[in-house]
Amino acid sequence: MAGVRRAGRVARPVLWHTAFAAALLLVLTALTLIRLTVADPASYTRALRAADGYERAYDEILVDPAARAQLRTGALGIPLRSDVVIDNLPLLVPRPALEAAAEGGAAALTSYLTGRTDSVSRAELLRPLTRSAQEAGRRHLTALRADADPATARRLGRLVRELQEVPAERWRTGDATDVLGTPLSAFVDDTWDARTAAQINGLLDPLLQVLGSEAAGEEDGAKAGGAGAASGVPSLVSPLAPPLGYGAGSAAAARPAAHEPSSAAAASVPPPRIGLLRPAVAASASPLSYGAVLLATAGACLLALRAARRTGVSRTHTAAAVCGGAAVLASATGLLAWALLPEPAELTRQLPGSVASLATDVLTRLYADAALRWSLAVLALTLLALVLPALRRRSRRRALTAGVLVAVQLALLPAVPSASVAAPAREVCNGGAELCARPYDRVVQIASHNAMSTVADGFLNAHHDEPITVQLDRGVRALMLDTHYWETGETLLPAGLRGRARETLVRAVDDVVSARRGTWLCHGPCRLGASDLTGQLRAVGRWLDAHPREVVTLIVQDDIPPAATERAFRRAGLLRLLARPPADPTGPWPTLGSMIRRGQRLVVFAEYSDGPMLWYPNLYRYATETPYTVGEPAQLDCAPNRGGAGRAKRIFLLNHFVTRDRAADRAAAAQVNRPEEIIARAHRCERLRGRLPTVIAVNHVQLGDAVQAARRLNAGE
Repeated sequence: MAGVRRAGRVARPVLWHTAFAAALLLVLTALTLIRLTVADPASYTRALRAADGYERAYDEILVDPAARAQLRTGALGIPLRSDVVIDNLPLLVPRPALEAAAEGGAAALTSYLTGRTDSVSRAELLRPLTRSAQEAGRRHLTALRADADPATARRLGRLVRELQEVPAERWRTGDATDVLGTPLSAFVDDTWDARTAAQINGLLDPLLQVLGSEAAGEEDGAKAGGAGAASGVPSLVSPLAPPLGYGAGSAAAARPAAHEPSSAAAASVPPPRIGLLRPAVAASASPLSYGAVLLATAGACLLALRAARRTGVSRTHTAAAVCGGAAVLASATGLLAWALLPEPAELTRQLPGSVASLATDVLTRLYADAALRWSLAVLALTLLALVLPALRRRSRRRALTAGVLVAVQLALLPAVPSASVAAPAREVCNGGAELCARPYDRVVQIASHNAMSTVADGFLNAHHDEPITVQLDRGVRALMLDTHYWETGETLLPAGLRGRARETLVRAVDDVVSARRGTWLCHGPCRLGASDLTGQLRAVGRWLDAHPREVVTLIVQDDIPPAATERAFRRAGLLRLLARPPADPTGPWPTLGSMIRRGQRLVVFAEYSDGPMLWYPNLYRYATETPYTVGEPAQLDCAPNRGGAGRAKRIFLLNHFVTRDRAADRAAAAQVNRPEEIIARAHRCERLRGRLPTVIAVNHVQLGDAVQAARRLNAGE
């Protein structure tokens, strides 16, 4: 009995040293995890990429009515009073700008959490976005100045500099006449003679007054919206107090300020969870603190081993006990932390639906990443606790041999050949084997309405985000293109403007800028977005060469003569691919398979012309359609439009898009591009018009999944 008590007294120091070392090892493990997750800006941007955050910003948030309402009332620091401006954000703020903003936000968050700053400057967070918008404006200005004479180009540059110097507060509160009137009048006076300048200024004044009255009305609506937000409407900004937004109080953050507030004014008391977390994050990020814990842990482990040696206890078993104790403590700590962590949805419930969904997914990934890393740490400590006793002198050689064998086996695994044999590929046409035997007019295909009008190609009021070839990669098989010569003052101004006012403005436009040579793809004025016709046709040809089992249709709204169109197709090398429609517009079409075998894989229609090239017939000799001037989704019906109401024609064009204020509304596109919406309307029109659509034209093909709808219709659904 006395021997047992003596052994207990001898072992007690070892137990205390072991427990202390295990506790410090737990602290070191926790700080390492925090250092790799919470304190690392890259962990946040990784989670955002994993949640497809950048794509969802355009495809979900910008089409969410609640988020759009917040943007209109100033969620980005300045009210975006027009839906047209919101729909142009992918052009003004492309993905690189979003990535830069996300990286800046992650760095700002970690800076706050590590104690380097007491608050976060919203201006710093938004700077990549505003810089990108300014750069887009500079690009358009550069293009405009390239068409102007040198003196006018200098005056345009001076006008832009004067507008950039207008204080932000005046842009928010002043009317259009107040903000734009003086610099525009100075530009007009410097550019034209006194008489012409007086006439132009006389036309500008009423226009600016109308803009000013509209802005004032929208400002009243914004104030009302702001009051609504204060009373509980989900906001893009007000919930962004820590832990999602940090340092800036919700009320201050929701106000668009004319200048950046001081850090003291912007600071707020963080929620308790963030207050408890910040010291740990600061310690993990501090080399001094982290190094001190690392040295303390190493010292505690050495003391435990020394105590074991003095008392005759196995040092290997002592080391294993330290790792095992740390593993048990880490498991318990992890379970406790997981129980105390709030649900991601709880942290994001005040945000608009689309923003909350994205934020919840990002937080879920952050949680999962932290849980995985913590589990791996527990597993590593447990394995050490189990393996260390086996590493005594007599077992080392055996363990080393086993480790080498396992490593060799793992290294050889990728070299093991697969036993499976690839099945022979079936012949497919436009993505489906069953479509090869189907006539062209009986295959449903998705068309990109105004396919050339893309964010990627720099179009304002773009109808799609991605370039034409990416649209084809998505499954689009018809492209609706508008061909133009570069506009002059005469072609640019509306036909309803007549008399002396028209003459004055035509002369003014032609004096300032000149038309560019060549043929172009534009939607509206080419200065708002244009791409070279021949260059885009070459891109289509390269895509067809890379996809030899695909048939593509071009529907050309032709504002250039057929001879100019034929030259562009010849220069692009597409004459070899052109198909000739049946001579009889009501006659049968060949199957996709036969068109592919003959190499006639490009079908082209003109909206206005009718030949003389046999491959370039008028669309409406062959097709009927539904109306294309629709302002609301509920107005999408099956009424006949161009091409008549008869059933003899074999091609049916279903215009399935909404146009508001001459722009392709993203929110409406997200709604009407849903497969269920398209399929239901296609069958409704089939009953009324006698056939399924051949071509279904949509805006913003990247929203919804119109291509899936076409596949399901072709499958007989």
